[in-house]
Amino acid sequence: MTNRTSSTGAIGASGGSAPVIALLCFLAGTGSSEYAIGTESTRQPSSNDLTLREYVDVRFDAQEKAVSAALAAAKEAVTKAESASEKRFESINEFRGTLSDQARTLMPRAEAEAQFKVLNEKLEAINARLSARENQSQGLAAGWGYVVGFVGVATAIGMVLLQTLKRRPGA
Repeated sequence: MTNRTSSTGAIGASGGSAPVIALLCFLAGTGSSEYAIGTESTRQPSSNDLTLREYVDVRFDAQEKAVSAALAAAKEAVTKAESASEKRFESINEFRGTLSDQARTLMPRAEAEAQFKVLNEKLEAINARLSARENQSQGLAAGWGYVVGFVGVATAIGMVLLQTLKRRPGA
């Protein structure tokens, strides 16, 4: 299978290369697939034949368009990726800002534990005072109970003595 160029510059075919030439012409946009199978001497160039230069120009233009479309798509993809990255970094920076605000406004654990320890000590001191007062008031209540009881017993004894002295005839 050999491809040859005739003296007119047209792509010719010999042997089994006619389908390849037809495919190349179809891809080049001529749409012609009618090539004679045979030798170069029996085939006459037709108006549908492409010169090698035309074929290369058509293929080069097609390649340029494909590369341009690919570059445009790649540029658009890069722009979208940059936009998505920028949005993601904005949200990360916002999260960092929130964390730094929390670190600035929230109390550290050691400081909170120290304050709770002081508050617990104060509560224990207040509880100790209340317990002492309750014990003291219970002691005073018991003491008053003893005093009232003693006064009541003494009064009762005094009344009994007084009554007995009044009943005695000689007193």
